[in-house]
Amino acid sequence: MDPESHEAFNRLDKLAKCYIKEKKYQKAEELYLTAKNFWKTEPSKYGDEARVTYALGSLYSQEHRYAEALPYLQQALDMARKFNGPESIAVVPYLRKYAYAMYYLGHKSEMQQLQARANNIAGPPEPVIKVEQLQAKAEKLSELKEVVYKPDTEQLPTGTDKESATNSTLEPNVQDKPQMERVQANTIADNIATNNSVDANSSGPKDSEH
Repeated sequence: MDPESHEAFNRLDKLAKCYIKEKKYQKAEELYLTAKNFWKTEPSKYGDEARVTYALGSLYSQEHRYAEALPYLQQALDMARKFNGPESIAVVPYLRKYAYAMYYLGHKSEMQQLQARANNIAGPPEPVIKVEQLQAKAEKLSELKEVVYKPDTEQLPTGTDKESATNSTLEPNVQDKPQMERVQANTIADNIATNNSVDANSSGPKDSEH
């Protein structure tokens, strides 16, 4: 029977929450009161008794019926501690909801103790990252990605590609061509002068064997 009652309660709980969203609180209350009879003969293996008692107390709190909610929330807290253990993280929602009802009934010191207990079990809250910080990080990553993956062709002048750019680096600049021609002419003239000097020396008188 327990697996069937567990599944039945899950379906009932979903339906009751739909009624609560539609503000049909009486229908939701009837469902939860019906569910409390599921485990009269045999306890649930899933802690459903605590869940349904907590849901009923939360419903009364939402309707501002705090005096009616308080005993249900206290009972649910005791059940949750017994089922999960007093230091379990699963007990934290029960502590906070019970503290909520305590506050609106004027028991502020008890509320503070319950909240401190819940915070002690839950531990320090995780750091909250603002949306602006996430957007700034995303923009920074996007800029880095563009720099890393930016094609070389984007850095070339308009109308050129890699092949033409490579060839242009191997060929001399057109503007330097006249100067290069002058250098080549001077080099040729020097070579001719050197060759004439060598020829003159080679054609001079030699020691006669006669």
